[in-house]
Amino acid sequence: MAPGLTELSLVNDAQPLPEKIVSTTTATEIPSPTETKLDLAPPLLPVEQIGPKGWIRCIYHFELPNNYDAEHLTHILNTAYKAMKDRVPIAGCEVVPLEDSKQAGLLKLRHYGDEIEDFLAKDLRDDETFPTFAELKARGLATG
Repeated sequence: MAPGLTELSLVNDAQPLPEKIVSTTTATEIPSPTETKLDLAPPLLPVEQIGPKGWIRCIYHFELPNNYDAEHLTHILNTAYKAMKDRVPIAGCEVVPLEDSKQAGLLKLRHYGDEIEDFLAKDLRDDETFPTFAELKARGLATG
């Protein structure tokens, strides 16, 4: 027995075409990267939340020649510090209270960018009350 040919009737069984559907598209403008403020502050870990509340203030002292330019040196250090903050965003963060928390006393990091003058230089060469670098070295406070 030879197989029979089966013909499909494409014209007779055709369903009517659906009606034309009009679609509307809404375009949402994406803000440029300069308009968006990224959250560069990572969340604090639970271990950091339970740790002691305090801050660190670093004081650096350098042995320099008597005729150095304090403004130029401050500019170099400030430029380097800003570059470090750009590469390591957590360096430009401060700890503030977490306001929208059910638990009291929680803290969060907030990236402050250039809002705060966080690099201060104080030239103490003319201050008679402050010891010289040689005196600091004699007391064991200077490592230079």
